[in-house]
Amino acid sequence: MAQEKSYTPDEVAELLQISKYTVYEMVKRGDLSAYRIGRKLRFQKSDIEEYIKKAKGMDNVYKGVVVSKNGEKIFETGTVAISLVTDSEGECQVTIEPDDIILAKDIVKSSARNVLRGQVENVEDCGPVYKIRLNVGVPLYAVITRQSYLDMEIALGDSLYAIFKSTSVRVL
Repeated sequence: MAQEKSYTPDEVAELLQISKYTVYEMVKRGDLSAYRIGRKLRFQKSDIEEYIKKAKGMDNVYKGVVVSKNGEKIFETGTVAISLVTDSEGECQVTIEPDDIILAKDIVKSSARNVLRGQVENVEDCGPVYKIRLNVGVPLYAVITRQSYLDMEIALGDSLYAIFKSTSVRVL
């Protein structure tokens, strides 16, 4: 079994174009995952990639596998199955933009292939929009306007449906 490449703090600093001391601070703050081999600090490539995605503000990034079921491509991660449009199969990562997700209190009949029920875990006021985190088996972020938030009277613990088209799911 091939082992994932690991990096030293100096290599991570060079990759991210920052100082080695900033790398240590990022680990101390919990922004970047690392592990120790003896007294030496090491970083896995996947942890560095995850940090970069978070730094870019990418939400809704999931690792899983794409399979064919009944002529349709399905991305599976844990207990969540998501319909998508791709020619690929096998292990991959996907992302869904938070503003591509519609929130509803009830099931809505539409052409969207993905309807995931979840509970509101967090609400973040971002000025003209609200960022809502639902637990649908995995954390799923959606962005809605302030007025939609007020009209729907969303509260922590509410049950909502996240609705999005298969074409909104991007394979990374």
